[in-house]
Amino acid sequence: MRDQLTYEESQQLLEMLSTDDTFRATFTTNPAEALRIIGITEFERVNCLRVQQLADKATIAAARLALTAVLTQKLALTVHSLDQGDGKGVQAA
Repeated sequence: MRDQLTYEESQQLLEMLSTDDTFRATFTTNPAEALRIIGITEFERVNCLRVQQLADKATIAAARLALTAVLTQKLALTVHSLDQGDGKGVQAA
């Protein structure tokens, strides 16, 4: 599984979300199925795509550059330890 889309995949997804009502309806109820329809079968962040109310087509089209950046970047997760017990946590100055 991978945690990012290729640029081409992101463009296809955003194009469909900004133009195709049937695809938008599928995406709203089942994002994994919508991705499968456009050939994306292994995307581990699919649950991050769930929406209660999908933005309108014009809004998605207008935000295409920003949405592309989010969909194509690797998932960045930094875990900070605040646990004093491991010896690596926060230290008093």
